[in-house]
Amino acid sequence: MHRKIFKNNRRFLLVWFIIFTCLTGCSGIGRQQDTGNESALEEIELSEDAKSETAGQREQSGADDEDEKVSSGEICVYVCGQVKHPGVYRLDADSRICDAIRLAGGLTGKAASVSVNQAEKMQDGQQIYIPSKKEAINNNGASEKTEGVAEGGSSSGSTDAQGTSGKVNINTAGKEELMTLTGIGEARAQAIIKYREIKGRFGSKEQLKEVEGIKDGIYGKLEDQIEI
Repeated sequence: MHRKIFKNNRRFLLVWFIIFTCLTGCSGIGRQQDTGNESALEEIELSEDAKSETAGQREQSGADDEDEKVSSGEICVYVCGQVKHPGVYRLDADSRICDAIRLAGGLTGKAASVSVNQAEKMQDGQQIYIPSKKEAINNNGASEKTEGVAEGGSSSGSTDAQGTSGKVNINTAGKEELMTLTGIGEARAQAIIKYREIKGRFGSKEQLKEVEGIKDGIYGKLEDQIEI
C-alpha cells in the first residue's frame, strides 16, 4: 500500500517537474527574444542616425561646393543675335566679348561684326547682342564699309559714326565724334565711352542721361543731334 502511494507521488512530482521545466524554458526563450528585439531596434536607430549624419555632411559639402563655384571667378553671359549657337555661356571673369562669340560658334554670315566691340570685357549677367548687317544699316544709316569704327574706340573718320542723317550714333561714335555734340567735352565723351564698355549698347537715346555728367539740361540740347 505504501509502495503504491509512493509510486503515485513520484509520478505526480515527475509530471510537475517536467511542466515547470517547460514553463521556465519558454520564459527564458521569451526573454531572449525580447532582448534580441531590443538590440535589433537599437541597431536600426543607430543606423538611421548614421544615415542622417551622412546626409547632413553631404548637404554641407554640396553647399561648400556651390560657394566654390560662385567665388571661382566665373561669369555667365547671354550671347544672341547673329551667332551660330545663341545661348548662355560660362566664362572666366576676365574674358572678352570675342571669347563669348567663339563659344557661341562664331558669327553668322549676316553678322555686322564691327557693330560690337569684341575686345570689350564682360560682366556677369550681361547680354551680348550681335546685330545683322541690315540692322546695322538701319540703325547707323551707313553700311559696313565703315570697318574702322569699334564701339568704345576712335573711328577712322568723322563720317563713320554719322549716318546719312548727319546725326552722331552714340553706340559707335569715338571720342572725337562725341565731342562734336553740344555740351559734350572730353570728360563727358570719355564718360559715354566708359558707360558703353560697362553697360553695353544704349537701348534708347534717353538712356544717355544715365551717363555721369549728362542731365536733362545737356540732353535737351543734344537730343536732336544723336541716334542709336
